[in-house]
Amino acid sequence: MAGPTSKTTWKSMERRIALKWGTKRTPLSGMNSGHGPGDIILTKSRATVECKLRAKFIHHTLFRAVQTDAKKHGKEPEFSFLYTKLKGERGELVVMDAEMFHSKVLPILQPQMELAPPSD
Repeated sequence: MAGPTSKTTWKSMERRIALKWGTKRTPLSGMNSGHGPGDIILTKSRATVECKLRAKFIHHTLFRAVQTDAKKHGKEPEFSFLYTKLKGERGELVVMDAEMFHSKVLPILQPQMELAPPSD
């Protein structure tokens, strides 16, 4: 069993993701910082982004299985999508590769969410 994750590890992940969104990570813990909810600062946006770092997530295991199956059948794994639904709840969740999201989806969403373009 893995031990606790160091602060520098998860803060580094938050910084990397914030850069993809063209912003910075939220200091302190979300609402305590005065920047609103979420792990990255999106003050003028309708979006909320949380970053979670764990040793295991079941949807990661399921998603990797989808990618492996796609590759086995001659499809491109980066174009894999996993839909999950909880019985009795409305709607589904979609899991996709983050690089695909940042390169193809986020640029389309940015104008609608009043986000600044990503900074390199």
